[in-house]
Amino acid sequence: MNKFMGGILGVSGMFLGLILAGPSATAGTVVVCNSPATGMCGEYDLNNAQTAEQYMQSCKSMGSQASYGGQCNRSGAACQHSSGIGSVTTYVYNLDPSVVHESCRQNGGTPL
Repeated sequence: MNKFMGGILGVSGMFLGLILAGPSATAGTVVVCNSPATGMCGEYDLNNAQTAEQYMQSCKSMGSQASYGGQCNRSGAACQHSSGIGSVTTYVYNLDPSVVHESCRQNGGTPL
C-alpha cells in the first residue's frame, strides 16, 4: 500500500471509528464531507441529528467542506462501511479504482 493510500485509510478510519463508537438512534440524517485536498468525499447516513452534528464539526475541523443532505460527486471509486449508527460511502477521486476497492475489502468495507 502506498503512503497516500495509508492517509486515506487514516481519514476514513477516523470517521469509521466515530461511526462504530457513536450512540444509536432512529431518524436518518445525511452529512456530506468533501475534502478536495485529499481527493475524497464521504456521505454519512446517520441515525440521529446529534451524531450528524458531531460529524459536521469533525469534518469542518479538518478543513473540509461539510453540509447536510446532498451527495458527493460519484465519479470516483467508492467504498461503503456500515454500523449500528449508520453508514458511510467514501468516494476517492485520485487513485486507481482497483487500489481503492482492494483497500476497501481489506478494511471490512464493500466496494461499490
